[in-house]
Amino acid sequence: MAEYDFMDKRNILDLEDSFSFCCNGCSECCRNRNDIILSAYDIYRLSQGLNISDMQLLKEYCEIYIGKVSKLPFVKVVFENGVCKFMKDNKCSIHLFKPSVCKLYPLGRGVKEDFNEVFYFKQDTQCGGKGMQIVKEWVKGIDEEIFIVWSTFMLDLVKSSHYEVLVDRVLKNHKKLDIDYAFFYAIIDILYLQYDVKVDFLSQLKERNKRLVSALHSNKLKF
Repeated sequence: MAEYDFMDKRNILDLEDSFSFCCNGCSECCRNRNDIILSAYDIYRLSQGLNISDMQLLKEYCEIYIGKVSKLPFVKVVFENGVCKFMKDNKCSIHLFKPSVCKLYPLGRGVKEDFNEVFYFKQDTQCGGKGMQIVKEWVKGIDEEIFIVWSTFMLDLVKSSHYEVLVDRVLKNHKKLDIDYAFFYAIIDILYLQYDVKVDFLSQLKERNKRLVSALHSNKLKF
């Protein structure tokens, strides 16, 4: 995948804009990638759709890593021999509840500076056929409100002086960041795991935000 400067306002698409793309089923977007990052909502939907626990999902299909700059734990889909683990017989086995990044492809998205609105941009891609699409139709039904709350949640964590102090303490004690430390297990648990798939996700996400802020300020996160 080519790097894309979506911060350049010239690349941002309005909802009424059109773009050229038509999926031809080549499955190239499901191969040789390392950027299918899952949000907590993706994990919630995948667990629900596959009828498995979030822990089983992470164990069988995902990998957790610590961001070099953000120092946050991220979850990404594992690609075996260059192929997404959710591919079966050259087709997506989770099409009805696939991750948001896959649903949006070839569009990408971000949150504007005031964190009140999502923006979209077209990624560079060599696959697909010709056909004009309207942005607002392509993104219909996408989880915009959840994406805004999740993005705000993650950014607030990056900017938290309490989180920075705890990460620095981990580095001081262990010299490097590694998900094996109990501190990151605690963060992963709050961010990604044990959402009730029978209960509205957004209300749970907002509660997790409060829970994590409280834990950071009280220094209850152990490592």
